[in-house]
Amino acid sequence: MDGVGFMQGDAGRTGHGPSPRYVYISPSGPGAFVPQAPAPHRRLLQARIKMAAVAAGKAGSGFPAGSVARAAVLRGYLDRRRSWVGTVAEPGLYVRGAARLRHGVLRDYAAELAVFAGVADGVKLALIGSPDGLGDTSWEALTDHGLDYYLLLYMRRDADRARTDGEEWPGPRYEAAVDSMLRPGVLPAGGARLEFLAKPLFHRAGVLVATPIHVTRST
Repeated sequence: MDGVGFMQGDAGRTGHGPSPRYVYISPSGPGAFVPQAPAPHRRLLQARIKMAAVAAGKAGSGFPAGSVARAAVLRGYLDRRRSWVGTVAEPGLYVRGAARLRHGVLRDYAAELAVFAGVADGVKLALIGSPDGLGDTSWEALTDHGLDYYLLLYMRRDADRARTDGEEWPGPRYEAAVDSMLRPGVLPAGGARLEFLAKPLFHRAGVLVATPIHVTRST
């Protein structure tokens, strides 16, 4: 795809149709989420984000205009590369889906992790990211979760970078972490129907851990 096609089609829909009701927007940008994109594309994405933020002004969604622009531009870029995007049951480089998820912020000392967890299409799902990505800043930190401090710390690091160092994270540790997140009483009961676009960090039959580009309330 040449630069002209990129500029015409990859801006994201920042001003047409109903605005998504964001719950979470990752603070990480194109460098973390689309490292496979050519460097000129990543520079154009950054330029598009700045342009869209200026055009949006105050988003009125609880999120800064720059965050909303970043989510829209990255979504637009991936919408045009559908072969990269899979489902919860069959993830690709990215995963798009909808599920009823419980969510909150897990804390242990200085380690904090925003978590959206539930079961979708028979898969134990955990979306993890920075609490800075939550639009609602009134979340009460949850400390009774049973997760090791260092596990939280490293999962937060991986979420911020949108990648893992595979040898550091053997599957059983990821799977045990997801089981802990899904245990009754760890996250607030009930949850909400949410939609998400995310980058997988770990996938094994029946378990998926990913870091979200954005999470929205289902329309």
